[in-house]
Amino acid sequence: MRPLLSGVSVRPDVITPNADGNQDVTRITYTLRRPASVSIYFLDAQGRRFDFRQERPRDSGEHQVDFSGIVDPYRL
Repeated sequence: MRPLLSGVSVRPDVITPNADGNQDVTRITYTLRRPASVSIYFLDAQGRRFDFRQERPRDSGEHQVDFSGIVDPYRL
């Protein structure tokens, strides 16, 4: 059986979200084999979870989202 999620990439893989116009945003790209609810989150060095997207319904196919360094509970 093929996996539900494939083709995941994060480019660039390091960002410096300081609004200087250089590496402020990364693009997350992934492909779903069938419709699904998708959560995207990050773990820091201590294993704490920071949610970026929670349980968002997505159709099958390729998806992309830009991440600018803002996650819950941190907001501008």
